[in-house]
Amino acid sequence: MDDLISVIVPVYNMESVLERTLACVVNQTYRNLEIILVDDGSTDSSGKICDDFANKDPRCRVIHKENGGQGSAKNAGQRVASGQYLIFPDSDDTFNLDMIRILHDAISKDSSYDIAISGMEQVDGWDSDLTPSANITEALPLVEYSRDDLIRGLFDGFDDRFVYGWNKLYKKDLLDGLWCGDYPRHQDFDFNYRAYLRTKRAIFVDFQLYHWVQWAGSKTHQSNTWDLYYKCRTAILYDNWAHLTPENKKYEPYLLDALYRTMVFWEEWCRKSGNIPEVNSLCNDYRKKTRKAYINNQEIGFFRKGFCLTMLAFPHLSHLVMKLTSNAR
Repeated sequence: MDDLISVIVPVYNMESVLERTLACVVNQTYRNLEIILVDDGSTDSSGKICDDFANKDPRCRVIHKENGGQGSAKNAGQRVASGQYLIFPDSDDTFNLDMIRILHDAISKDSSYDIAISGMEQVDGWDSDLTPSANITEALPLVEYSRDDLIRGLFDGFDDRFVYGWNKLYKKDLLDGLWCGDYPRHQDFDFNYRAYLRTKRAIFVDFQLYHWVQWAGSKTHQSNTWDLYYKCRTAILYDNWAHLTPENKKYEPYLLDALYRTMVFWEEWCRKSGNIPEVNSLCNDYRKKTRKAYINNQEIGFFRKGFCLTMLAFPHLSHLVMKLTSNAR
């Protein structure tokens, strides 16, 4: 089945690496692609690079918009996408030239599959061969996941393959009316949690098709990364807890447990960032709003609750524990 697949690539100031990523897109062995490049107000030559690719490949179209962040760029691409499936690779990573074909083969095996997930690996820099040979034909290991499996994977240890959006092929119908939230970091966690709540089943291809490139210019390595990460993660967990519907109430322990563990690490991190009064104030506000639900939730272990509450109540003790566990900042 030769379904149309929309490839949505948000782009912002990636001129030094963008061409390699776009080459991975246009050279996919699965050819029936609608390639949507969203230039999110780049101030370098990224917009021109996108236009050059579009001039060479009729499957490409470029959206030039004012800067609004990665989530805004993804939303802009999703609004105009016409494919039966959507995929959102980052503009500074690479992936196997067979990735889209393999994910499409997997998801189309059963109409109940809403998402196909690829294995991924972190790679350092751009000096290694990041695109293995194409035309993988051998049978790859496949693992089925239920909705509960996906959400458990998202929260248990924060497994990267469940958290990020770039290694997934989504049914378009699954994402109707579902948009990236207005968070400057950690949008994928929020987006995927809400997508998983709609998912019947997913299929995982246990092969490292996607290469998450670690390099100095990436958002992950910016100086304010972790301060902003914890701030956004805390807000995302609280916002999703506050909007739980009765049918999804069973996921409350995941959200509350992750929220309190995140606040412990955020208050410890603020020792390094210097935002101690602001962070303590925000965390105290979140705790006031959630304390009763957290304490009364029988699914969260007694000792785990006691640990988090103690660490938040006694910051100096928390810092000592973090030092002993090599997590101090």
